[in-house]
Amino acid sequence: MKKVLIALGLITCLFVQAQTRVMLESGSTSTVFDGDQPFIDAYDAAVNGDIIYLPGGGFTVPTLIDKGIKIIGVGHFPSATTATNATVLAGDLFIGENADNLHIEGCDLGNYDINFTSDHKVDDVNIVRCKLGTLQYQGSTNPCVNNTIRECIITETIYFTNAVSSTLANSIVHQRIYYGTDMSILNCILLYDYNNSNASYSPIRDVDNSLISSNIFFKDYNGFYQDGCESSTFTNNVFFHNPTAGSNTFTNNYIIGENASNILVNQSGNIFDYSHDYHLASPATYTNGDGLKAGIYGGIFPFKADAIPSTPHISVKNMAGSTDENGLLNVSITVTAQDE
Repeated sequence: MKKVLIALGLITCLFVQAQTRVMLESGSTSTVFDGDQPFIDAYDAAVNGDIIYLPGGGFTVPTLIDKGIKIIGVGHFPSATTATNATVLAGDLFIGENADNLHIEGCDLGNYDINFTSDHKVDDVNIVRCKLGTLQYQGSTNPCVNNTIRECIITETIYFTNAVSSTLANSIVHQRIYYGTDMSILNCILLYDYNNSNASYSPIRDVDNSLISSNIFFKDYNGFYQDGCESSTFTNNVFFHNPTAGSNTFTNNYIIGENASNILVNQSGNIFDYSHDYHLASPATYTNGDGLKAGIYGGIFPFKADAIPSTPHISVKNMAGSTDENGLLNVSITVTAQDE
């Protein structure tokens, strides 16, 4: 019932009022914000545990996200946001030390970044089904613990410099993954393919004592898939060449001897494209011992179709161009409940 009420509230924000209005849910109270900066105003009013619902449209971000709240947009895939438009955030997000349990979902930051402020421990953060530029954990002391980034599109590089015991799962990464200890990098597609014989141009660098499993590596030039990693385990990954192991363990990986795009249904180049299909063409071929597939649609966090957020999804909207003879405006909206 709660999700149905949320959906009705979102519909009010989307279609009865201006589409840039933002809803803040605090306990049993819901408040709508409009004006020039509704996201910032809703954030200023929020306390730990609150939820901010962002409709489709563009929003200026707060200077600092420093509260343990949920921020949920309507998604970023064009095919899933025809009725609402995507939720687009304008500006880099900076996450402060008081943002334990922060959850960000269904937002398009374009090429803007998410930055964890330097040497601040922020735990149990979830970034889900978002599109962003660089993801950066800044600093070298007081690391962030138990963060999860899943089902995201990262168009630049990830720096886990000040992160430990955290997870990157079922995401597409354009560039490289740097640093991190006791990490889990699972079921990702790593599009980076800089054809240089130097190991320092590897897709993964200085990620130690970590599990790197069921990923698809697009680099097709020599066996340098990692550089400077120590005591990490690479298993059930898809590689073009036999990898150079260093001081790591490589086991049960697939050496395909061809460009990784050939094993996907429809993909070309090294840039994410909404029109591509990143499913495995032969999903039964690339599995681990538990029968779980490699790539973003396998594992324990399979990529959700069109990255639709967990809130009820407005898929169809039809609105009359004018009111009828009774002064009523006919609106037809289709809302579909979602699993998490």
